[in-house]
Amino acid sequence: MHPDPSQFEMQNGHLNIPAGTMAYGELKLSDWCNIERAAFKKESYPKYRSDALEKIEGWVWDVREEKWNNKFTLLVEYEAEFKHVNLKKKEIYKGVKLGIWLQTQRLKPERLTKERRDKLVKIGVQI
Repeated sequence: MHPDPSQFEMQNGHLNIPAGTMAYGELKLSDWCNIERAAFKKESYPKYRSDALEKIEGWVWDVREEKWNNKFTLLVEYEAEFKHVNLKKKEIYKGVKLGIWLQTQRLKPERLTKERRDKLVKIGVQI
């Protein structure tokens, strides 16, 4: 038997499970989810398992990509509201340290994929 991420989602409304939480026997739900995500990258991952996980609202295979996209979406909202993307480093928008995130994108452009870079430039971010 394995942990059930749908229970966490039903209780919390998301699947952004903090590391080390939700013990299920000896296995923590966050660890189990990470094991499943790593196994999914292998071609032998059973389709019935990926189908079952994808039916859970909020399930994502690439947590880092999801976090980046969420912050980019916030930046787009910020730009729509304030008509610029010149955030101060310590600026917090809707509870998120968006200024620090944007500074990291600008200071480490070599880490950006072409797609991410293009998205940022399109809304006025100077890199």
